[in-house]
Amino acid sequence: MGPMAIRFHCAACSQPIEVDDEWASKLVGCPYCRKTITAPAASTLYDAAPIPTATPLSLGGGHVGEAAISYGAAAPSSNSAAVVSFLCACLTVALLFASAVAVAPLSRDLARFQEERGRPVTDNTPQWQVLMEYVESHGGKLPSRLIILGFLELAALACGLTALVCGILGLRGAVRRSLAAAALVILGCVVSLIVIGTAVSFSALAAV
Repeated sequence: MGPMAIRFHCAACSQPIEVDDEWASKLVGCPYCRKTITAPAASTLYDAAPIPTATPLSLGGGHVGEAAISYGAAAPSSNSAAVVSFLCACLTVALLFASAVAVAPLSRDLARFQEERGRPVTDNTPQWQVLMEYVESHGGKLPSRLIILGFLELAALACGLTALVCGILGLRGAVRRSLAAAALVILGCVVSLIVIGTAVSFSALAAV
């Protein structure tokens, strides 16, 4: 009776592969992604469709032979894109919170500036125009609060885009997909809150 095949999904790329049972729990090379992985002790895939055979790499006591030279040593449990996505999503929330904290005193300064100009805070003067006049009143130099606010918002935008790209890539990984999904959910909530806040602001201005 010939050797039985152990059929499983590659831990690095999730493609279906098989090896003879004599290579159970030993290192093999995936024919798809060419990563070094450890074959399971028993089959975890029971589909009868033909699939490629992995290249055995272990010799005797489990040492990697010369055949392993063409394969990269991969950590099957790693999904760096998902981790980066989650961290960037959390950092985006922190930066937006810091931005909200920084904009409060700036808003008070702008309101005080309009009152000094004899202009009601609730008039229809565009916010950008008030901001330009505010900058001109400071000798054409950007106030430190405005610089900090701009930096925080640009950093939040950069982190958000990074989280989005890495989240999409992380969903394609074999593991830690939940981190990527959580990051995308966080970004979705942030975008929703921004859209709602903007809509409320425009509605308030239209009602004035």
